[in-house]
Formats: sequence, structure tokens, C-alpha cells
Amino acid sequence: MASKLSHHTATGDVTTSSAILKSVVCTGNAATGVAVIREGGVGGTIRATLRALSGDTVEWSAADPDGVRMEDGIHVTVTTAEVTVEWE
Repeated sequence: MASKLSHHTATGDVTTSSAILKSVVCTGNAATGVAVIREGGVGGTIRATLRALSGDTVEWSAADPDGVRMEDGIHVTVTTAEVTVEWE
């Protein structure tokens, strides 16, 4: 399966279907940027939290080359950041 990239500047669902999370890139804007990755929507289980200082970029990649299975979809909560999510 080919990877997909989603770019986010606001909180929302990446996908509501079962997916495999491959990587996340978070870039801080005017203040420290935060990206919270959850499985299963806004109230779902937190799988990763990334923080990037203003103008800096933080990257996370799954340790397993097959990625991290997210059975209930992928949701990203974004605060003063730009976030790119790679998923299948």
C-alpha cells in the first residue's frame, strides 16, 4: 500500500478508518507548536505528542518499518503548529 501525506494547521481527523501511522512532522509557528496524535478521534488514546519551538521542526517515525496500527483512525490535535502525517 502506498503512503499518504496529510498536512494540518488545525485540529481534526486524518482518517476515521483503520490505518497505519508511519511518521509525523511538527513545525512550531509563532510559539511552541504542539501536535497530539490520537487513535480514535478527539477523545481517543494518545499515541504520540510532539513539541517544536517556534521555527523548529520535530520528527517522529515508527520504530517498526511496518508502522503503528491505528484501528480506530488517526486524529491530530494541533496548537500553533503545522503538522504533516504519513499514513497508509
